[in-house]
Amino acid sequence: MEKETEGEDYRYRGLFWIITSNKILEIYVWILLSFLVAGRPLFYGFNYGFQEKNFFLEFYTEILSSILVLLFPFLFKLIYDEFPFEYIRNKKKQSLKIIKNQETSKDSKNDEELDQGAYDDIALDNNDQIIIDSVAYPEIEDLHILNTYLINAQRVSDKIYNRTNAYLLIGCLIAFAGVLFFYFQAATIHTTIKPDDDNFYSKLFVEYLPRIGTLIFVETIAFFFLRQYRLTMEEFRYYEAIKRQRENQYAVFKLINDYKDKPELFEKLISYCEFTSNPNKFMQGETNSIIEVEKIIPKDTEIFDKFLELFKLYKK
Repeated sequence: MEKETEGEDYRYRGLFWIITSNKILEIYVWILLSFLVAGRPLFYGFNYGFQEKNFFLEFYTEILSSILVLLFPFLFKLIYDEFPFEYIRNKKKQSLKIIKNQETSKDSKNDEELDQGAYDDIALDNNDQIIIDSVAYPEIEDLHILNTYLINAQRVSDKIYNRTNAYLLIGCLIAFAGVLFFYFQAATIHTTIKPDDDNFYSKLFVEYLPRIGTLIFVETIAFFFLRQYRLTMEEFRYYEAIKRQRENQYAVFKLINDYKDKPELFEKLISYCEFTSNPNKFMQGETNSIIEVEKIIPKDTEIFDKFLELFKLYKK
């Protein structure tokens, strides 16, 4: 079985594997992609000159896309701690390992059976300290169920964490795109308006006003994704606490099974561990970070309300 899995793994060791295994080579690949996106303006610039009139106005879409392609892998690494191709390769390796571990666990499940017997019951007092009572515990047929619950909680937590990173990535890209779009649009104003023109400042304000409005609109969209990132991050902490609770349950039952014949050693081990019954259950008057963040959310829009009020006063 192990040889078959290794054989499947080697199927992915082609050009993509070579690129993803070398970070410097992957950076060169993204630089090459950036130059390919900017191929038309580069060709025009080398043939007719980069200082040609309206050069940026005509090719600002390609230039903007090229800059975003170049920034994307570095922004991706800041968020995911890996470059995009490297991230895909590690995900593929992780999926192959999961398949291998599932097949191994199925084989071990058929060969091994847990001993049946009586165990001490476990409870929690008001201080979340573990109490061991002299009550016969129901027999444990298999720890596989608890392990399955733990794996499911881990998957949910990982999915939410990946979603938070996606919100952060999209928000940052949109924010960068808005700033670059405004810069290239504003660069064309100086070609149409001269400082010697009459009513220079009024013309300049009229030219800048729609561009500033577009910038505010784009940055508002980016702000929405960044706010979703903050909310989803709190949701991730919520499910991460559930995952830790499942880990605590699995650890307790594993200790019971391993040290059922040595109660004094079991009690000593438990005394060094801290377990909580339900980290997401609150008493009256208690709160958590998610509730507090939701209270702050309306305050984030106050800056836009003030901007609209100033704009109305200016029109009057």
